[in-house]
Amino acid sequence: MKLSKLLLATSSALVLTVTGALADNNAAYLDQTGDGNSALVQQSGSNNLAGSSTAVRRMTQNGASNELDIVQSGDFNRIGNTGSGGNLGLDQNGNFNSALITQSSNYSYVNQVQQNASSSGTAVSNTLSIVQSEPAPSNVKGNVISTVSQTNTGDGSDAINANSVSITQNRSINTGNGGFGSNVIALQNVGGNTADRGQRLTGGVIQNGQRNTASLDQDGGGNLIREVNQQGHDNAATVSQEGLRNGTVFSGAASQVGSIQSSVLQSGMGNDADIAMIGNDNGFGITQDGNSNSAANIILMGNDNQLGVYQVGNDNTLSLGTVLGNGNNVGVEQVGDTNLASLSITGNDNGSGLGFSGNASIAAELLPSGIISQSGDLNTASLTVIGNFNAFTLASNGNSNTITGNMTGSNNQAAVVQVGDMNVASFNQLGSGNNAGIMQ
Repeated sequence: MKLSKLLLATSSALVLTVTGALADNNAAYLDQTGDGNSALVQQSGSNNLAGSSTAVRRMTQNGASNELDIVQSGDFNRIGNTGSGGNLGLDQNGNFNSALITQSSNYSYVNQVQQNASSSGTAVSNTLSIVQSEPAPSNVKGNVISTVSQTNTGDGSDAINANSVSITQNRSINTGNGGFGSNVIALQNVGGNTADRGQRLTGGVIQNGQRNTASLDQDGGGNLIREVNQQGHDNAATVSQEGLRNGTVFSGAASQVGSIQSSVLQSGMGNDADIAMIGNDNGFGITQDGNSNSAANIILMGNDNQLGVYQVGNDNTLSLGTVLGNGNNVGVEQVGDTNLASLSITGNDNGSGLGFSGNASIAAELLPSGIISQSGDLNTASLTVIGNFNAFTLASNGNSNTITGNMTGSNNQAAVVQVGDMNVASFNQLGSGNNAGIMQ
């Protein structure tokens, strides 16, 4: 191992271990200031780097009781950056911050990880754990994580005020642009070679507040999570992607409800988003603005499915059963308080991309297929779809409206539009070619 540079500022209760073997060109940079800091950097392989090559960031820890554990094994792993966009490394500043990053095999990449906490609290804390896979076949390329930033704004009296991020990525075959990327967490230009790293520094997981948790898990090739942004406290985001190229560009109904593709954006308190995608080329976007909104237990199982969720208000709930099939596209919009939408889809090509005719066209007017929209308070919509090429739109504009629908078969159309309060609508379609339009 070649230890290029090691910088230690004055610190008490310091534990530092930097090891490396069986390779050249390893480098470790560290600058610690404060009490109770500890660091372990262990690198094995060739061309490993932890920290930045400039004084801008050198895995700097500044504060009390910070901990750092970085283990890299394999080829071309790095935590910081050396001239490929930003010169950013890992920077912790505050109270009780903790970071654990483990990379194995080759071409893994983590750019900026910065954690800040309020100095006014003795237990205000951010925690981070990033694991990028186990050794893989020689033809695989790298995972990329760019920019994870946590700021805890509370004055915290105990450790429960900590923000937490846990990311696990499993590398796969070379499916990214430029021959580098497989799994990626970034904002734009993902999957490219090392030349475009500087264009990704604004993406990643950003948390500002207290007791926010983000758990991200990607297994496959070419997956991306553009951003998980949680502002407030007690928000939770869980995203799991298993397959190829999930996080695809939005279209149709999923793109028309105000959600941002490949993102979980939460602002407020007690919001919950939980989505799992098993398949290829699935797209998602969840935006929650308010308190105690829930879009949980969402499973997209198949290929080319898209889901956009937009919740503004309080106590709104999307209960989505497993979307089992291919090519389904749905946008769910809830604006108001205590709205409930329940949806289950089994089949292919349901929702967006299908036109209306007849009675359904008259009721829907300009609303496209694939939209479930609730504007007001205490509205309830429930829809079960079993079959293929079914077009639907459910819209309530008012308070305490109820829609219940079942579609079993293929090439059915149903549009329900409610304006006012306390309307009740129900429809049941069995077979093929049914057409229903309800206006209240």
